[in-house]
Amino acid sequence: MGRNPKPPETRRRRNKVSTRANLPDPALTRGNRVPPMPKRKRGQGAWNSQAKAWWRDVWTSPMSTQHVFSDRHAVEMLAMLVHDFWEATDAKTRISLATTIGRESAKFGLTPLDRNRLQWTINRGEGAADEAAKRRRQQATPAETGKDPREVLKIS
Repeated sequence: MGRNPKPPETRRRRNKVSTRANLPDPALTRGNRVPPMPKRKRGQGAWNSQAKAWWRDVWTSPMSTQHVFSDRHAVEMLAMLVHDFWEATDAKTRISLATTIGRESAKFGLTPLDRNRLQWTINRGEGAADEAAKRRRQQATPAETGKDPREVLKIS
């Protein structure tokens, strides 16, 4: 079994990451101002609906609070890739674009894995902590609850 680990606050080395951030509750960022999408060049046509929805989602997400003004150029390029992905007709092009989009979107913490890597946590409303505690109680191990797991194996 071994010894229990020390509490995190008493450890000497905490491996703090400079990107760690607590992001606001998503309900608070839904009303964020969404900057206009960049103009498309003549002959390129209008933005497709999926790219428009992606753009709106990025700018109204809690992660947008960590973006600075200069990040907008990279997000614009990424929007162009998202547009091209949805407009592509052959699988090879779509796979290539999906790979590029995944790699580039990682810079903005747009997926749960990226947020974990950046150590970004999203603050949920007041009830979220209660819900998490309730979920933990439901998933408690037999050692934590004091119940013998072999009880379910008995034949009545």
